[in-house]
Amino acid sequence: MKKYFFETVIIIILITCLILSSIPSSSTYSDNNVYRNDKDYISIKSKEMEISFSAPTVKYDSKYAEINLKESDSFILAPGNPILPKSNIIMKFPIGTKIQNIEIILSEVKQLTLLKSIITAPYPIINSDKIRLIKNNLKTNLLKTSDVYPKKWFDYKTGGGLENEERITFLSIHLYPVRYLQALERIEYVDKIKIKVEYITPENPRTYPDVYDLLIIAPSVYCDNLDLLVEHKNNHGVTTKLVKIEEINSTGRDEQEQIKYFIKESIENWGIKYVLLVGTKTKIPVRYTYPMDLLFGKIPTDLYYADIYDSNGSFSSWDSNNNNIFGENTPFYSDEVDLYPDVSLGRLYCKDNSEVINVVNKIISYETNLNKEWFNNIIICGGNTHYNWKDYLFINDPAYKKYFGDGSPTYEGEYIGNKISEILFNFNSEKFYASSILPSSDYKNKLTKSNINNAINDGAGFVFFIGHGKPSVWLTYPPLIGFITMPFPRGYTTNQIKFLKNEDKYPIIIFDACSCGDFKKSNKPIAWEAVKLKSKGAIASFAPTALTMGYPGTYCEKGYNNLIDLGIAQAIANGTEKAGDLLKSSINNYLNVVDFDNPFYSSNVYVVQIQELFGDPTLKLG
Repeated sequence: MKKYFFETVIIIILITCLILSSIPSSSTYSDNNVYRNDKDYISIKSKEMEISFSAPTVKYDSKYAEINLKESDSFILAPGNPILPKSNIIMKFPIGTKIQNIEIILSEVKQLTLLKSIITAPYPIINSDKIRLIKNNLKTNLLKTSDVYPKKWFDYKTGGGLENEERITFLSIHLYPVRYLQALERIEYVDKIKIKVEYITPENPRTYPDVYDLLIIAPSVYCDNLDLLVEHKNNHGVTTKLVKIEEINSTGRDEQEQIKYFIKESIENWGIKYVLLVGTKTKIPVRYTYPMDLLFGKIPTDLYYADIYDSNGSFSSWDSNNNNIFGENTPFYSDEVDLYPDVSLGRLYCKDNSEVINVVNKIISYETNLNKEWFNNIIICGGNTHYNWKDYLFINDPAYKKYFGDGSPTYEGEYIGNKISEILFNFNSEKFYASSILPSSDYKNKLTKSNINNAINDGAGFVFFIGHGKPSVWLTYPPLIGFITMPFPRGYTTNQIKFLKNEDKYPIIIFDACSCGDFKKSNKPIAWEAVKLKSKGAIASFAPTALTMGYPGTYCEKGYNNLIDLGIAQAIANGTEKAGDLLKSSINNYLNVVDFDNPFYSSNVYVVQIQELFGDPTLKLG
């Protein structure tokens, strides 16, 4: 993924920096990419729209100012810099479309003097047992006193992906209708922004056949037991092709790239939209990448196999400097990675044929069982994720002095759980929260292992675990206490899952917690252990393959893994029909709205790469 700053890019600044003493009634800015001599493209087309904004509102506390805008749908959250409202405009074009020019015309620029400085964005926290601030590991470009922030009124990026089974080029435009002049303690703002996008589409748009929907790649030793799944899928409207990994001989510098090129060929020859990998990392090799090398080292990601094209429709190698280090991000160089999935992909992390048989039988049972009244139940487990909140009050960072939003602490796992239940208001929510131990708590369901298992046994469409994790356990903490683990005494482990008795009532489990899907460190991550069980456990699961990150307090819904999970919940609410499309939709939305002109953008790249579906991506929900 990248902005189109090619050698041919001409950035035309029609109006230079605003002179504070003489503000014009309107301003025009343009980012111009020239492709006029490209024989594969036809005449320039354009899209125009106008966005109106009300005047920003300012709220003061004892030290800082907060800026809000009624029409904004998110905020600029560049750590250490002012929090300002932004508006996200998402446009979609046929794959291979090239953006020629983006022009904005501003209405009169107005100013407002502030009484205090604007509150700054917090630094993300690693959601591990031992909380660490990323602030100490990465550099950020803090606002200088003389700067106008942000420097431009808009920014944009493009990417190539799949949405509603259609291959498209995304254009994500971020408008910044409010800017901060720190030296003068003023904001400047506009009430209208007109956007004109000029673009060119391929003269011969790429077409894709409709031969197969699902590609299954597996070792030959598993194929006999997968034939039953292929037959079932074909009988239920999902045309399926099973390919032995030993027979893949596509181009590529290593086995991973050969598999990726084969998926590309399968898209172009068969019209594949879903890919299922069957086998462990030794049977179907995973790609290791380095999106935050200084902090995390290499991480396992199957998103590499799902991201086939960039926004031009060209192969996305994830190694733009060809040094055989993939998804590389260092202070010296960053690989160009698109990240938007071009197929919905899942992995069955089967270690032997018995696990293949177990999972295939469960998928067939799930999709043929039409009596699922229990599917409309959801289970949410959470607690006080960042328990050492008092410590943050002493960090020399103004955002942490106020990171609870209204000045009071929040229990992040429960806060996100409540957001999920609001999104899924048509479902019956059963909440198991750590705060239930408090006499004053509104939540009466105790967060215990037996209560969780009993609720799963009764039947639920989805289970959300929000908190901390390791490969073999999910856990959280009670209010303000960091030395007691809940569920007591050591969290919810793979051993508890084995005691489930929920035959034919298999939920999809979403783990919003570190490393619950980490198959680099463990061949038995809890996310897979729940799926592989015979006649019980989960039908599929989503989980991170490495440490996760998050914002503290009420900021937690604004980014990182919590935002991914809220995106999955929104995709459920929108009526998404297949399991793999839940994650694909969430990643697409995440990439479109997060700050990309941000020194911490690599942390967002990292977060989308660690998301894993352990299950069949064509699984029909409900």
